[in-house]
Amino acid sequence: MTTAYLKIMTDLSETHPEDVIVPLVLYDLYDTMMTIEDRVDITFQALLKSTRQRKKQNYLVYAFYLGQLLEVFTKLLAERTMLKSCLTKYYALAVTHTYYIFERWGMEQIMQTSKLAYEQLLI
Repeated sequence: MTTAYLKIMTDLSETHPEDVIVPLVLYDLYDTMMTIEDRVDITFQALLKSTRQRKKQNYLVYAFYLGQLLEVFTKLLAERTMLKSCLTKYYALAVTHTYYIFERWGMEQIMQTSKLAYEQLLI
């Protein structure tokens, strides 16, 4: 197995700290009054802000939310493709990978990661 894969799996098995606080999303994911385009835009802006501030865990949280919006909340492939075209190719791939990596473990595990780097999301 590759070193990057082993690092990710080790990080995903971390259980400390146990009292994690997940950053709040800026809106209700299930709010039907807000369009999917608006939710993607707001989440992407929060992701970019956390990247500029070098807040790795917030980046992962917003990447997870954005990946979830693109993979779960879109009904049609054309809609997903259109929304992904609003992102750069890097971010479209990174948020999708982040969502599928943490889908099994949940949001709390993101706050317990310590070694996972942005670049490892694209393996």
